[in-house]
Formats: sequence, structure tokens, C-alpha cells
Amino acid sequence: MLAQFELDCPVILRGLYDLIVKVQQLLPAAKVVAPSRMLDFCRWLAAVECALGYPVGVLQYLYAEAITESQLESLLDNPLAVVLLKFAEELTTSEWTGTHSWPRA
Repeated sequence: MLAQFELDCPVILRGLYDLIVKVQQLLPAAKVVAPSRMLDFCRWLAAVECALGYPVGVLQYLYAEAITESQLESLLDNPLAVVLLKFAEELTTSEWTGTHSWPRA
């Protein structure tokens, strides 16, 4: 398999370079529909969508979803965040009113 990859490598690289050229040409007109972190990367994704003939926003929304999932995973590593998320999920209304209280020993 490695030998076949080495034979195909020049063709693969040419395809990647051709894609980069096309993306660079489309970049000024690329439309960002799902802005998120690293806006320049979102713009690059928009140009890639155009270059590959994908519907507008497909890659951008996938990227935004990946960021959201990553942030949620980070939150779940934080004990305080876990408690707050559980509290928010258990709310029966969209708004909470009340006062804080500390557990008594």
C-alpha cells in the first residue's frame, strides 16, 4: 500500500495544489454564512465549498458544529460547569428566579 501511495503522491499533490490555486482565486468573493472562531478559516472554507461545487455553508456548518462539540467537551471536564449545565437542564421554565444558598453542614 505504501508503494502505491508513493506512486500516486505526485498526482495527489498536483490535485491539492490545483485546489489551492482555485481556492485562492475564489477567496475574495467567498461568502461566509456561518462565522465562528478563526473567521479567515471560515472564509477559506467558503472558497473551498465553491471550488469543490459543494452547497454554500456545508463545510462552514460542519466546522461550527465541531467547535461547539469541542467547547462542550471542555465544559464537561469542569465540575462547576457540569453542575450548572445540570441545573439549567432541570429548569422547568426558561427563566430562573431566586437566591443562592450554600449547603449547610
